[in-house]
Amino acid sequence: MCFSLERVSHGSASPEQLAPMSWSMVADGDAHCEIRWEIAHSLFASADNISELRISDIHSWRDTVFEVVAYVAIGKIESVTALDVIRQASLIIGQSTELAEAIVDAIWLHDVQISATKLRPAHCHLAALVEALQAAGVVSLTNFKKHLDEELLTSAGLTNSITFSKRLKKLNTDQVYRQHKYNLLHEESEGYSKVTALLSRLQIQAAPAYLPKSLQALIGGFDLDPNRVMDMVLSSLQHSCMASSTTSPTINALLKLLEQVKLGASLPQILGFKFQNCRAKMLTSLCRLTATLLSAGAIAVDALLPHLAPSMEKLAETTKRHAKKIEDASRLAGTVSLSHSAEQDASQTTAVSRCRYPAEGLSLPIVGIIEALLWDRRWLLVRPLLSCLEDTGALPVCGQSRLALCSMLKFAISPLYCKLTPNYLQFATRWQPSGIPLVHVGSQHRCRTFDDIASVHRLFQVLEPLCCHLHVGIASDASLVTKLARIIKYLLRPRDARGAHEAKRLLGYVILPAMSILSVNPGCVCEIWAATKQLPCCERHSLYSTWRGRSLERESVGTKHFEVAEAECKAGYHARQSLKRVANDKKNSKHVGRALAKVAHSNPLVVFRVILSQVESYGNMIQPIVESLGFVSPLALDVLSYMLSSHLADTSRHKLQNDGINIAHWFQHLSHFTGVYYRAFPQTELQALIEFLMLRLEDGDSLYLLVFNELLARMGGCEVLEDLSDAQIGGLAGGETLRREMLAFSKASKRAVSKLQEALCTPSTAIPILALVAQRHFGVNKVCLCRSCEFLQAARVQSLQREGKSCKAAWATL
Repeated sequence: MCFSLERVSHGSASPEQLAPMSWSMVADGDAHCEIRWEIAHSLFASADNISELRISDIHSWRDTVFEVVAYVAIGKIESVTALDVIRQASLIIGQSTELAEAIVDAIWLHDVQISATKLRPAHCHLAALVEALQAAGVVSLTNFKKHLDEELLTSAGLTNSITFSKRLKKLNTDQVYRQHKYNLLHEESEGYSKVTALLSRLQIQAAPAYLPKSLQALIGGFDLDPNRVMDMVLSSLQHSCMASSTTSPTINALLKLLEQVKLGASLPQILGFKFQNCRAKMLTSLCRLTATLLSAGAIAVDALLPHLAPSMEKLAETTKRHAKKIEDASRLAGTVSLSHSAEQDASQTTAVSRCRYPAEGLSLPIVGIIEALLWDRRWLLVRPLLSCLEDTGALPVCGQSRLALCSMLKFAISPLYCKLTPNYLQFATRWQPSGIPLVHVGSQHRCRTFDDIASVHRLFQVLEPLCCHLHVGIASDASLVTKLARIIKYLLRPRDARGAHEAKRLLGYVILPAMSILSVNPGCVCEIWAATKQLPCCERHSLYSTWRGRSLERESVGTKHFEVAEAECKAGYHARQSLKRVANDKKNSKHVGRALAKVAHSNPLVVFRVILSQVESYGNMIQPIVESLGFVSPLALDVLSYMLSSHLADTSRHKLQNDGINIAHWFQHLSHFTGVYYRAFPQTELQALIEFLMLRLEDGDSLYLLVFNELLARMGGCEVLEDLSDAQIGGLAGGETLRREMLAFSKASKRAVSKLQEALCTPSTAIPILALVAQRHFGVNKVCLCRSCEFLQAARVQSLQREGKSCKAAWATL
């Protein structure tokens, strides 16, 4: 849209006879924006000759002012003429303030354009217009000084350039370079004293209804800093949070005060400033204050996090450095350096203690806030914080926050656990002082049932995220592990399938990994075994495989949690140190057994890996080691059955020697250890091993008949002997003692024999295993008929003979 200002004259005449001048502003292409006003000649115009102003657009008069200033700048009209036109327009419009602002804006805009093109005459015309407008009082001097440039004001004679420059430099020096001294003694403290008295009154009596208005009146009456007043309110709230519970009337009144006075816009910044200048002793109360504000909804977590130091990225870097330090020390655990002394090697072995965290990690604001929220049971606020920390790679749970999370987990499971505790059944009573009657034992009105529990599924919706965030940190509270184990035990009962799948996940991914860093606690381990033995052997071995992971000890560093890897490395070192003292002595076996059991309570996978590796190398250690296993827990014995199957199924090593005829020593020793172990501990699960041997025989691997023969010979007490000497035959005529001495037989254990019969004499085992042994025996005989064939080598014949003897021995024993 283009606006133009035209001067329309009616003929030529003298100035006294000049017809009225028409100033018309035409909006090209828009008839509705046309504005026409008839103004008499400015020299002898009167109000009677002015026609009525007709306005169809409210912004049109601003455009007219803009064009009047433009005509003055280009020199078409004089500044006096423009002044008279603007003065007449002000009489018609009646808006002196808005007209003055429009004039100043138009002059400033044209001055900027003129300054860019460096047109000196136009600048002089604008200066003359400014001087005329100021002299006539149309625009005030203050308004000109506020908006126009210094050069234009100097040209108009409104300011002195020398004086203006001096004042500007002085003002800049005062604001930027001069240091102002601030003395608190000279401060007007009456207003803050009244605020302090007003807040102190809340600690004694209930909050009055006029409290918000009184605080606002003090801020306005004494011109107090609102941020400082908010700091005083927060300090009072901080004191109240430490002195009373979060539901006290004082805390509620202060929170309501913050809400009504509307001082919460800068609340995150003030809290961040308080955290930056907070001493270590006051960090707990400040975190408690922040948790109270978050719980009340006064601030948001996203608004607070940028003001906390250190940031999450720095916290993640600290966690990585700490984890790398522990992993490096774990790799060196048990290593002996020839360049170091014995004391240096011992100090290197114990360089890293368990559950150590960075010193700065225990006093972090975000950790303290998480701890305070957990103690207030604000799980919905804590969960996003923990997830955010874990996503950045930081260590979210350590120190006191770990204990708070354990307390939160106890609080979550308390409705379910109270139905399972022995105190609920009244089979166990606490100590009571004398004179108070004890509770009767064995109440018939109480039963252990889940019928009155609302929803086990809803419980696991809270329980699983809590356990996942806590993970192996649950080992810091043995009582919590015991409670979870008892809950999982009763959820895995055959007659109750509710929550069984979730219970298996907790057992495999939380309880068993946490047991690796659990301190020596046989009672807690027995509770875990009571829950684990509810599962079939195949599912238990699957859990052990998940617990084992890709590898153990040093090989697991970097793939497992650094605390678990550290605990495994230390357990392997202590197990090897204990095995060095193994000897054929009853007293020695007890000492070694206690030392091994102490380590095997928490890390049975690592201990039995070390034991089996020693057994595979040294066959004379089999009997002493089996005797020293009398102190280990039932869970450790079950883990050993899994480790035996795992080592027997190892395909990375050859089961035959280099000649391809004789069986490798490691496989012979491992088979012998299997028979001796199951004879000494027949209560261990045997069915899994029998099924494993049957699968290997189905695949045609007849070498596993050696393991089967060892089981039959050691557990069953019967062994097929060939090539007896005359002395041995003569010894058979004597009693049982003489026969055992001559034939090196040990007395059969009735318990072991019965367990072996239970494992073998079942419809799914007895006939299939006889058929498999017979099938192998028939296959060997069939091949042996072809001995005269040219392609049959001598080594193959000897191998077949060995297999045939094994098949005959197994067949005869069965």
